Amino acid sequence: FFRKVLKFLDWSLFPKKWCKELFIKYKPVLVLSTDMITNFDEAHILEYAQKTGLPVIASILSWDNLSGYGKLPISADRVIVWNNIMKKQLLQWHGIFESQVYVAGSPQYDIYKNCQNLPSLEQFLETKKLDCNKKLVTYTTAPPTICDTEDQILEIIVTALRQNKFKEPFQLLVRLHPKDNIVRYKNLKDAKELVFDQPGDFNKNFSDNWNPSLDNVNNLLATLKYSDIFINVASTITIEAILFDKPVINVAFDGYEHKPAWESVARYYKEYTHYLDIVRTGGVMVAGSAGELIEAINKYLINPRADEEGRRKIVQEQVSQFDGHASQRVANFIINYVKSFNYRA
Repeated sequence: FFRKVLKFLDWSLFPKKWCKELFIKYKPVLVLSTDMITNFDEAHILEYAQKTGLPVIASILSWDNLSGYGKLPISADRVIVWNNIMKKQLLQWHGIFESQVYVAGSPQYDIYKNCQNLPSLEQFLETKKLDCNKKLVTYTTAPPTICDTEDQILEIIVTALRQNKFKEPFQLLVRLHPKDNIVRYKNLKDAKELVFDQPGDFNKNFSDNWNPSLDNVNNLLATLKYSDIFINVASTITIEAILFDKPVINVAFDGYEHKPAWESVARYYKEYTHYLDIVRTGGVMVAGSAGELIEAINKYLINPRADEEGRRKIVQEQVSQFDGHASQRVANFIINYVKSFNYRA
């Protein structure tokens, strides 16, 4: 309701003449949205396309968009999704008919299947100043708005390492989220048990304007390939790690703090639709306390094949077709749709 009111006021009070000028200049036959739900900069172009009768295809950017960000801002003519879970959400919640939906897999993950020119294990570890003789556990952080106690969680792991609570010695790589700030880990800056990896430049405004270079992407791919275990708080990195068949532990407690249910990170695994689909597969371990986190790390250190059946299920359900050709399927679908209107593709 509020979205509709805001749209009406926006269009009534601030006519978007620049939209009309763009459409007159380029004469598009179709508008493709690559981030209809979370990128509000696209809204005016999509609205104008709809008003002028141009067909719109929406390619849904990520697996959580349809369950976590409200309804589609406009009724697209066709919608491209990763998997059948997202397709079902479109049919149930967004008023889209089955004939309008195309399941293509995840274009973002094509490069994960086709990754080339990565450094060797030795080169990667040397670059990060890590030990070739120890296993590598990678903790990928979230923005503080998602979890503000990750410094405490890391301190718990470091303390357990110093107290020899793990079955095997390992080294800890902490990969910061692009929206994270290394300042909040100042108490760990001298800890010899971990190494921080800050991809790209820190954005002081915490905006979404991080544009990774090819080196940034290759660094992530090498991290995924060479790490033995991943730890995170309900992150999409869970799927990415599992594409490389890596064990994943999800943190479901708030460090040393005891937060109410509506603030605790535990809520992500109980209330968030998209992540419930991950948990129910049994492909990840959810640690609800410091003791459970230590136990989970030990389990995967001893047996990295544990829960592999659940991991396979996650790949099948979330990515649907992990073959490196999702982008090609999306492109072909768009071309064929344009041809169906007797336009020149």
